[in-house]
Amino acid sequence: MRGPLSRAGEIYNYVEVGLWPAMGVIVAAVALRRRGAARTRGLIAAVTLVAFGASDATCSANIMNSAKTPPARSNTPKTLP
Repeated sequence: MRGPLSRAGEIYNYVEVGLWPAMGVIVAAVALRRRGAARTRGLIAAVTLVAFGASDATCSANIMNSAKTPPARSNTPKTLP
């Protein structure tokens, strides 16, 4: 039987996946109100945050899927002693 916090890490990963793009949208909104280098740097930061969120989603999905499936069997034949 699993404990009450056994899914806490999984839930946190899903929250984090949405957190990074949300911060990217906020940074983009603030950057669009600025001028010059502040706008450029803000938009670069926004794109970076959204891209990191997308990569985090991919990594989280891979980790969650690998935790649910057993490891692959080796195709190499075993030698007898």
